[in-house]
Amino acid sequence: MQTADEILNLSAAQAGTLFPGDAAEIKKRFHSLAMSWHPDRSSDPKSEDVLQKLVELKEIALKGGVKAPTLETLLKTDDGKTFRLKFLKESVTDSGRTFIGAKTVSFVHGADLSDIGRAEKARIENLKFANDTMRKQMEILLPRAGKSEALEDGGHLTIVKRPGGSILLKDLIKHHGGQIPVKHVAWIVSGMMNIVCYLEWAGIVHGAIGPETLMIQPERHSIHLLGGWGFATKIGERPTALPGRTTEVYPRIAVKGQTATPEIDVTLVRSVALDCLGKTHGGQLLTEGTVPKPFANWISLPPATRATADYEAWMTALVESFGPRRFEKMSCTAAEIYGA
Repeated sequence: MQTADEILNLSAAQAGTLFPGDAAEIKKRFHSLAMSWHPDRSSDPKSEDVLQKLVELKEIALKGGVKAPTLETLLKTDDGKTFRLKFLKESVTDSGRTFIGAKTVSFVHGADLSDIGRAEKARIENLKFANDTMRKQMEILLPRAGKSEALEDGGHLTIVKRPGGSILLKDLIKHHGGQIPVKHVAWIVSGMMNIVCYLEWAGIVHGAIGPETLMIQPERHSIHLLGGWGFATKIGERPTALPGRTTEVYPRIAVKGQTATPEIDVTLVRSVALDCLGKTHGGQLLTEGTVPKPFANWISLPPATRATADYEAWMTALVESFGPRRFEKMSCTAAEIYGA
């Protein structure tokens, strides 16, 4: 069942996701939800607001719904061509702009980071795999490079395929009111740890893992690291550039002579987990007791220097926190957030 905030955050364009089907099905669905959220039956302090929202969305659905607005931006390439980029939502980061499209995700880097943009496609195309089995397992979690264009203003555009039904983690956190339930944060962490173990095997430090570079498929519990690849560095080499977020959570990389190690990526995983939980540091989890103690300890204590060792520590904390692994359904869908 959706939470009060999840329903209140639905837009008019998302009415059909809550009330699908014909008029009879819409009315039946409304009656069921209204019974659950009626202030006389629900103890939730927002129940009255939710009920009013349900009425509004039901009426919109009965009228055929509201289509999500068509958004687009025009980009000029350095060879004088005009590129029409259609999208559902735009997100601004300190590295540039991200455009979530129906089938693609586009990353636009400004002129000051054009070298990062140019490196992105090449680094994606050069990802390696031990064999076909690893390729099949990992390719679905990694980006598939598409168009790459130098822009007239000195910036750079990279387009990758968007996995069906995926949501930018930044948008998923916002949809949950800034705090994703811990049972869902657990499988998000597991997915990230799987990816960083692959990165360690491949000899790469991504260096830009964050809510702005990760896409989530709630229905499949899949995590996709699509953005930030222009910052990727070989293990043991000095990064040429890193996002501000990375230098904040891993300040020692700013010391002259420090090189890229897997510890950067596992530290970023912890930072992302804290973002998902709506916390700024692990100490809050230990004092508030809002998550199982083994989970809180894993986030709060320094990570292992190797991703594989940190993954083993995480799996131990996961079982101690939640017991045997099981699928936790998340009701949120991409249609609810993007309207398409």
